[in-house]
Amino acid sequence: MILSKDSIQYQSHLLKKERGFTALELIIVLIVGFSIIALSASKMGQLFSSSSTNDAMNSILGLYSSTRALQNVNGYGNDGDDLTKVLIDTDTIPKSLAINKSDGSAKNEWAGTVTVSVTNSGNGFVIDYPNVPKESCIKLAQQLIHSGNFSSISVAGTDLDNDKSLKDVSDACGSDKNAMKFNVNANS
Repeated sequence: MILSKDSIQYQSHLLKKERGFTALELIIVLIVGFSIIALSASKMGQLFSSSSTNDAMNSILGLYSSTRALQNVNGYGNDGDDLTKVLIDTDTIPKSLAINKSDGSAKNEWAGTVTVSVTNSGNGFVIDYPNVPKESCIKLAQQLIHSGNFSSISVAGTDLDNDKSLKDVSDACGSDKNAMKFNVNANS
């Protein structure tokens, strides 16, 4: 088979035309790529928020267990006694909290100062957990109300218990930063 000069040029032209992306194809590929990156970035914020909520739940349950272990025949102490420093000194405070041993304080995932104080004539205690974002407040309250560990959970002066609906919980957690109180045998 003999190839003419025209057929060689045509084949050469076809080979050149098949190389690389056209400008339109490149723009489409970039748009799809950036869309995927943007979607992933938006989901990362939700992932970190969920992680903080899980860390907070573990911290609250850890505070509950550690404080329960402090009870003796006389209860937990006198009303108003701060047990936070005792938990720090006995190295039983959850490690997920930011602990300052020099002043006996602990901060939660949202930089709120966490305290555990004695109530109910020494027979109960309250875990104060401030600066909780709305979404996390709703999740924590909804899940921990049903744990059976707390006699009630208070948010913005509203006591939440098993009888409250999800709407009640959502309404109580209406602020951007919520102060939550987890009550254990807090009422006589």
